[in-house]
Amino acid sequence: EHIHAMSDDQYVDKVRAGELYDEHGPELEGARVRRSLVEVHHLSGRTTEALECADLARGVFERLGERRLLAQLEVNVGNVHTRCDHYPVARDHYLRARELFEAEGDELGHAIAEFDLAVVEMNDNKVDGAEEALRSARERFEAAGATMWVADCDYTLAYLESRRGDYSLAIAGLGRAREAYEQCGKPSGVPLCDLDLAEIWLALDARRDALAHARRAATRFEELGLTYE
Repeated sequence: EHIHAMSDDQYVDKVRAGELYDEHGPELEGARVRRSLVEVHHLSGRTTEALECADLARGVFERLGERRLLAQLEVNVGNVHTRCDHYPVARDHYLRARELFEAEGDELGHAIAEFDLAVVEMNDNKVDGAEEALRSARERFEAAGATMWVADCDYTLAYLESRRGDYSLAIAGLGRAREAYEQCGKPSGVPLCDLDLAEIWLALDARRDALAHARRAATRFEELGLTYE
């Protein structure tokens, strides 16, 4: 389960909900809240609290045999370790999540765990492993009709080709990803493609093309309020 940024009031409410379930039950609902709090805590800069929540929730899910919820929890914990650059630990959690999703016949969950595993492999400079995981994830996302995730796979596969220095394949892949993002309506997708294309053209010393793509990306990121990008 991926949690986006929330306000301070929402954060406090989420934490309080977990405390109330601890006091009054039911136990499973409390564990569900803690599963969500893993990412909420971490995105709020509270990594220790995130992992403590995970340990509490894991015990409940294991005792009650809630394997799908346990798999979702493992993805969340993997995300925590990925952001902390603890790649071997993150990899173990994503592999465990993938195993659990597969046992449950949850293809979408399996694909998400596979995609996150690919990110870890990529960050750990294991490009071939990242590609294998991405292609597996893409196949499952496509079967599930998850078009935005398919576009993300295409974008990331193109990025891997640029990492290998095969710029022609990377440019073609970014073109496919750009088209897919336009169709599925992910706002940040197209400017991300432009940003990567700018870097490729710069590496090829095609500075005018690089500048054109960089300007388009910067303009769109500014419109979206994505200051980091």
